[in-house]
Amino acid sequence: MADPIDDELMAILESKSRALVERNRPFLTQLIHEDFVYVSVSGARADKAAYIDGVCGRDGLRFIGQRASNIGISRHGDCAVLIADVDDVFEYAEQRFEKRLKTMLTMVRSEGVWQWLAGQTMQPPIG
Repeated sequence: MADPIDDELMAILESKSRALVERNRPFLTQLIHEDFVYVSVSGARADKAAYIDGVCGRDGLRFIGQRASNIGISRHGDCAVLIADVDDVFEYAEQRFEKRLKTMLTMVRSEGVWQWLAGQTMQPPIG
C-alpha cells in the first residue's frame, strides 16, 4: 500500500524537475526554504537566491529535461531525505550536456507545507 506522504514527496520532486525546465521562478521561490543551501556537482555552494538565479536567470544553467528514478525516501517526523538518480539534459555556456547524476534533497514540513531545505548533486559511484 502506497504511503500518502511519500506520494506527496514524489509529486513535489516531479514538480521541482518540471519547474527547472520551465524556469518557473515563482514555484521555486515558494518551494525553497529561506535557509536553503545547495552544493553542486562541482562543489559550488549556493543559497536560495543564488540557486534560483542560477537556474532561472538569463545566463545560468538551462535545463532541457530532468527525470528522476531509483528514488528512496527516508522520513523522520517533519523531515524527509530523498535520494535519486537524475538524468539531466541541460545547456551551459552554449554547450549541451546529458548526464546521469545522484541527487539528495532534504525536505522539511512546516504548517503542513513541504519545503526544500538542502540539496546536493554528485557523480554516481564508479562501478
